[in-house]
Amino acid sequence: MVEVTERVAGGHTECDIMPPADTVAVQDVPGEIADQLGVRVVEGPAELA
Repeated sequence: MVEVTERVAGGHTECDIMPPADTVAVQDVPGEIADQLGVRVVEGPAELA
């Protein structure tokens, strides 16, 4: 969190430690795992309280 906090405070929109392409790749992993296991993810509408 320190890196993120410093980058945001410095006005940066990207981080050298984890560039946007790496972030997208990491976000794809759970979906790929679910596909390989045959798990069907169903999302309903978000509920706002």
